Amino acid sequence: MRKYLSIALLLFLSACGGTSYQAVDKNTASSMFSAIDQKMLVETLASKLVNDQSFKAELGGDKPTLLIDTIKNKTSEHIDTESMTDTLKVSIVKSRLFSIINREKMDILAKENAIAQSGLADSQRATELGRLWGAKYVMYGNFSSIVNFVGSQKQTYYKFTLIVQNIETGEEVWIDEAEINKVSKKGMF
Repeated sequence: MRKYLSIALLLFLSACGGTSYQAVDKNTASSMFSAIDQKMLVETLASKLVNDQSFKAELGGDKPTLLIDTIKNKTSEHIDTESMTDTLKVSIVKSRLFSIINREKMDILAKENAIAQSGLADSQRATELGRLWGAKYVMYGNFSSIVNFVGSQKQTYYKFTLIVQNIETGEEVWIDEAEINKVSKKGMF
């Protein structure tokens, strides 16, 4: 009798065992968005951008200036899109395809210029006003997800879209996306 109770308890606990995960894509290990997924998506899009021959032809051999905006998180999850943006910047800087401009730290640049212009800095090494570069292109993107429940399965589709837009003309000169599908399966209880 005690043996049957132990077996029944074991079966019950294994049925309540929480969530099992099945990755739809071979490169995913769980149903939750992970650092590995983030790196894979960002590197996939960065690689598509820097290896796109028609886009390189659009640049005409120049190394134009690019302003990269923070990726927008349009999922219901907390995903560190600032980290995604930083990883993207690293990949693009390493490609040497663009000169990257960062406007987020303008207050630091303005303070440094003020010090240089005040006479406190060596006049031979002081920065000049009006020498900041303007951006020719801006890059921005969205990270979104769609969640579906089918029976005991939770299916999550993640999509990362990246766009490069010509600031002068407004033309979107490059756009692409990368995606991951994830599936989790709940236990019976």
